[in-house]
Amino acid sequence: MGAATWTDVILDPENPPKQLGAPASIGGSFVSAIVLTGVVFLLFARTWAFPFVPYDDAINITENPLFAVAGAETFSAIWRAPLHKLYIPLTYSVWAGAARLARQGLSGDGYHVFAANLFHATNVLLHLWNTLWVAALLRRWIRSELAIFLAAAVFAIHPLQSEAVVWVTGMKDLLFTAFALPSIWCLINFARGQWRPYFWLALATLTYALALLAKPAALALPLIVLVVGYYERLPLRRLLTVFVGWVCLALPVIVMTFNIQADTVSNPAALLQRPLIAAHAICFYLIKLLAPINMALDYGAMPSRVLTQSAPLFALLFLLLLAMWLWLRRADGWWFGVALSIAALAPVLGLIPFEFQSHSTVADRYMYLPMLGVSVLLAMLIMRWQRAAVFTLPILLSLAWLSYRQVSVWANPDALFNHTLRINPGSVLAWQSLGAGRMTEERWGDAVPAFTSALSLRPRFGDALYNLGLAYERLGRDEDALTQFAIVAMSGAPTAASLEGGARTAKRLGHWQESLRYLHRCEELFPGRAQTAWLQAETLAASGDVSAAKSRFVTAIARQPNAYEIHTAYADFLSDHGEGGTAVTEYKTALRLDPGAIAARVNLAGVLAQMGSYEEAEAQLRESIRQQPGMVTAHVNLGIMLEQTGAKQAAAEAFKHALTLDPNRRDAASGLARIVGSRS
Repeated sequence: MGAATWTDVILDPENPPKQLGAPASIGGSFVSAIVLTGVVFLLFARTWAFPFVPYDDAINITENPLFAVAGAETFSAIWRAPLHKLYIPLTYSVWAGAARLARQGLSGDGYHVFAANLFHATNVLLHLWNTLWVAALLRRWIRSELAIFLAAAVFAIHPLQSEAVVWVTGMKDLLFTAFALPSIWCLINFARGQWRPYFWLALATLTYALALLAKPAALALPLIVLVVGYYERLPLRRLLTVFVGWVCLALPVIVMTFNIQADTVSNPAALLQRPLIAAHAICFYLIKLLAPINMALDYGAMPSRVLTQSAPLFALLFLLLLAMWLWLRRADGWWFGVALSIAALAPVLGLIPFEFQSHSTVADRYMYLPMLGVSVLLAMLIMRWQRAAVFTLPILLSLAWLSYRQVSVWANPDALFNHTLRINPGSVLAWQSLGAGRMTEERWGDAVPAFTSALSLRPRFGDALYNLGLAYERLGRDEDALTQFAIVAMSGAPTAASLEGGARTAKRLGHWQESLRYLHRCEELFPGRAQTAWLQAETLAASGDVSAAKSRFVTAIARQPNAYEIHTAYADFLSDHGEGGTAVTEYKTALRLDPGAIAARVNLAGVLAQMGSYEEAEAQLRESIRQQPGMVTAHVNLGIMLEQTGAKQAAAEAFKHALTLDPNRRDAASGLARIVGSRS
């Protein structure tokens, strides 16, 4: 008998054999893998050039002190306790490794700066890994390589998959799926009694545990065990033993996740209402599967909003009818793909409240693993109606085009959040993230309307309150900024950033004691922050307590020795208080950390000139001008210093350069006038 062809028959779902045997075609499998690889790279490789997104990428990676602060005890902290309301130490470990390789230098406050391309590349490779595993799983149930390829291609390119792949923070969905799929494969080997079945059970359990450590959504796997075990005709006793064992393994994660997210879930739906929410979510995903348009980061499907509509009741009735029909047609096996998808979705259907429900119960990324069930169902339909393969090809091309467009939306954060707002104008998340993106671009004035729009929808939204205060601060509106910072600082959940923001603006307004009170509270709630000690030093110096200020500068540097801005501020303080020699040391430390720190270089030149080291001072000023030719102050200072040393011709040239850059610069004009007057 020849090798199985692309149109071979499906395994009998009522009595699947213990072993499938060889794949339909080894050559066909290899070709499928190559083509699927090409498809994934063609669609997603360009995301390697995309930036981080100002929604969760900052808190998880770019501004995460465990990654950004040099010398942080990263891995021990990751595994010791939950971070940002989730215990996902495996995901954070991968992020930590990528962050270490993606460093691009230090910011002024001593934090590492990261490139996004390595994170995006990792996401694409994980998606490729998962796509190939989906194809491998399909081969356990399907004997047609064409059906396997088409179904796996849908997993690879459906627009619902874009969010998890393109968003750096979406790696947690990709990573837990990367362990969940091999776990299912090992479970099938156990169910079919293949070589040393308990070895496969142990391996399935190990990969399940790793999936749990990547994201709590892996809690769906015990339910997937029931579905796969029933389909594979695993004896009920063995099936329930595996199910109960896996649930027990997940109990610590369940309890931990519930405890850390309990306070963030406001007004959860009543128990009897939750099936309606779940039914609405399932039907929402069904619609998006069939018509993947108007995709958004936030759909606004909060339980309180969903329950005011009649749609959830009709959705529940539809699903009950669908379940009855699938039961009557159970011999066709179509129920298997549907059950796989629903089991994979179960943790995020709203049956158990979770944090993101404050924005929406549904999200594209939640369909990432459930797309396995969609692929299984599609492969079975192609096997039943082989002509369907003809229609699948144009559908795949349409999905690829829609995915290409959806991926393009993520290339620019401003475009991403404006796109979300066109679909859901009431998205607090999108308004807040839009403003945050404009802040990173230093568009302070444009950020204010975005934050005020977010606060008009949710007046006590802490992130928007703080960021609005920060925008006001950048615009010089210190009174307005202090008001916003104070609201967050006096709330039940103050942040270090809000307390420090209040301290900064109070200091600029001359309210020294108020500033110090903010910082004292910050030190109590968030001990060990270099930024807090630095602000304390500057506030104490401004209030005249020089000795205490010097002590806090030393503390700030000890906490963050790589922050060139703190070294520069300390050097300025020392210079102002007659400690020029020590100031020179601190300026040089700042320049060692960042040779491009122009302010430190110019101020160092000033101190050197005061100490009589004119030659070194001139070298520092000329280096400043070389690095930043348009810096007027460097030209003026060079002119003043050259004038003092008697090099009047060179001094005149420096003053002329300064006036060319800024005709209204009075110190340059007066310096040039002095030289011209002395010649006459």
